[in-house]
Amino acid sequence: TEYIVDRTPPMTPVNVSANGNDGYITISWTMGSEADLGKYFVYKSTSLDGNYQLIASDLSALNYHDRNVQSGREFYYKVRVSDSCGNMSDFSNPVSSTMSPDAQKPEITSISTTYQQKISNSVKTINVAATDNNKLSKIIVEYRINANGDYQQLAIQENIDNYYENISVSLPIEAMTDGDVIYIRAYAFDMAGLQSDYATARYTFDTTPPMVDNFTVLLDVSTVYLDWTDCADSDLSGFRVYRSVDGEIFNQLGTRGASSNGKYSFVDTINDKESNTYIYKLEAIDKIGNTATWIKTVEYTYVYINQIPVPVINIPDYMALGVE
Repeated sequence: TEYIVDRTPPMTPVNVSANGNDGYITISWTMGSEADLGKYFVYKSTSLDGNYQLIASDLSALNYHDRNVQSGREFYYKVRVSDSCGNMSDFSNPVSSTMSPDAQKPEITSISTTYQQKISNSVKTINVAATDNNKLSKIIVEYRINANGDYQQLAIQENIDNYYENISVSLPIEAMTDGDVIYIRAYAFDMAGLQSDYATARYTFDTTPPMVDNFTVLLDVSTVYLDWTDCADSDLSGFRVYRSVDGEIFNQLGTRGASSNGKYSFVDTINDKESNTYIYKLEAIDKIGNTATWIKTVEYTYVYINQIPVPVINIPDYMALGVE
């Protein structure tokens, strides 16, 4: 087996440029022509002949946005490229630019929760996402209940120092009752002190569980038939079926998802060899975690069938001499 030792570095990146934008500086270059070209590396300095620090590595793209810049200050950049053997090119000629004054305000891009516009005792967290052309400074989330009074501060995330941030906020459900509406208002500031527009959302506090009709449990010898219908709850998720012998420890037997016709059935088989009372629990769940349960019992009687054994004589049709 032969191996070729490659110590030849790739060509120095060319056509390197730096252009100031509103909130960042873009460094660009032209792709080299080598077949074994690797990744690009960007270096930065605050002066032409200063110490250039690595700020971006293993880049496949032909540009890089430097957001760690301040308006009115000049920054200097160099670029290098590697090949598949790890050889590094020389540094490119330095380029410089100044970020344009930041005139673009940040933006709240979303306010969301797990399920549409409802919250509950289980689903009580909202997510707020914000972005900026340069860097965010802080995000503020406020609330009020049933449109009464002024907004109150719910959460504040400071010292973000990034162009994008997503925060999770727990809602004050302890102050709410079923049917209340909570109004959310969020806004953000960037490093230049610019404030975003307000973003708003509203959620209804729902603690009403889904219901069922005609829940029946019938025992036929050792087979148990469970049947029920739902009440057409719009946020119904499904059902869980459990069984217990002591009423305290319930083992889950299976599940049923929400059905388009609203009818459900479940079959269980009892294999125990002793009589007992079996307790069946049906649990209904909606999409925000509200649950309701129903209990039914059956009295199982084990029937021992004493079958008389039937003798069987196994005689072959013929036998070979000497192996009788």
